[in-house]
Amino acid sequence: MKKIVLLLIMGLLYLPSLTFAQTKNIDCNEKPEVPQGYTLIPGNPGGTYQLTPGNIKTISFENKTAPTTGANMLAKIGETALNACVLNYLMAHPETIPEAWKTKNVIFAGSIFADAGGNKFFPTLCWWDNNWDMTRTYLSEAYDDRIAAIK
Repeated sequence: MKKIVLLLIMGLLYLPSLTFAQTKNIDCNEKPEVPQGYTLIPGNPGGTYQLTPGNIKTISFENKTAPTTGANMLAKIGETALNACVLNYLMAHPETIPEAWKTKNVIFAGSIFADAGGNKFFPTLCWWDNNWDMTRTYLSEAYDDRIAAIK
């Protein structure tokens, strides 16, 4: 019996289809991808972010009395806001995105873009139509408690 258990454990350790959480260093000093038709507003370079799948935590902007604006979210997270380089990595590697995020809209307020009308927003990761997609969280608009940021 001990031999079978040992063989099972050894087999699990060497199965190539199993992946264990590995830390990925994302260079946030690089210029993030700018979606067509938008302008990147120069901001803080983010240094290096260590992304460890399975160990990604979010902070919520839940407010029981009223929605909060994008500008208030930015003020709350300040310089700890991750930029769109992390979003770009997650979009390229959706297997690293926690399943629980399907109920959230995760902001990357370290990168602020402007649309053709000059309206400022930060990119936001959302689950839409059974796919991960990027949407916008405008600084001037109010949002509900689905909004979160990576911590």
